[in-house]
Amino acid sequence: MNIFLSVSFSSEVDEKGVVNAAYRSDLETLIQILEEEGHEVFCAPRLEGWKVTEHNPAHALKEDLKEIDKADLYVAILGEDISAGVQLETGYAVARDKRVVLACPNGIKLGWTNSALSSFDNISSVNFGFYDSLAHQILQTVIR
Repeated sequence: MNIFLSVSFSSEVDEKGVVNAAYRSDLETLIQILEEEGHEVFCAPRLEGWKVTEHNPAHALKEDLKEIDKADLYVAILGEDISAGVQLETGYAVARDKRVVLACPNGIKLGWTNSALSSFDNISSVNFGFYDSLAHQILQTVIR
């Protein structure tokens, strides 16, 4: 299964544009578990070498949307701060009728729109404590 992993990117970098080590480690754990189960995972920060690059943003967005089109499952990791990029990609995935998982860390409540989306038939929401447990919750969703 092709999985598009939508994550906040620019809000999780240091002053040099490099993704924070702890955040990167969490995402790599999640990606590794999913790939070990035979799934292909697209994650923009990994594609960009775990740093914000000087690529044309319009080009990058078009590439992300093409990857969502190819995906069988779209997973958005939502945080306390709203990411415009994640929200845009989520709206696109919903409009393209993709299976969607909205993943939110424990203790963080889904915002109004995301909470409403979770009532749609092809959209699930999950709360997680650690990224390895999130991977298993995603895999359970895939099995359903």
